[in-house]
Amino acid sequence: MTTVDTADRIRATANRPPEPAALADLRQVVRLDIGLCAASGVALVAGARPLADLAGLAGGGETAAVGGFLLVLAAGLVLLARASARTLVQLVPWSAEGDLAWAAASALVAGTVSMNGTGRALVLAQGVIVAGVGVAKLRAHRAARAAIIGAR
Repeated sequence: MTTVDTADRIRATANRPPEPAALADLRQVVRLDIGLCAASGVALVAGARPLADLAGLAGGGETAAVGGFLLVLAAGLVLLARASARTLVQLVPWSAEGDLAWAAASALVAGTVSMNGTGRALVLAQGVIVAGVGVAKLRAHRAARAAIIGAR
């Protein structure tokens, strides 16, 4: 990239109108989800065996697999957080629905998979947190959508 290319990009960014605050808030909620997914993913992959033992689960392969999924999900959310306003507003509801489905599946897992009380508490606690993130995304989405529509 030449100096001219860099200067053109800086001018293009400087000339772009700022995003509505509600859209910035929506991006912030997605960034929160990135952090939660990445941190949980690393913890589950790195500590799969001890966490499985703590929860009363056999092995740790499933625990590591869930952690791996969360790391891939975090990478996808990075792309979503950097997407255009239009793409962000279009896709966040699907992300929120995924969060709510994850929370429901967590309750199902806690109720049906053989694990100890600590394991059930951990699964249910993370499900409640994920549901909260999903609701936060939906609220921020509604506000961002209203801000964009109102700005037209």
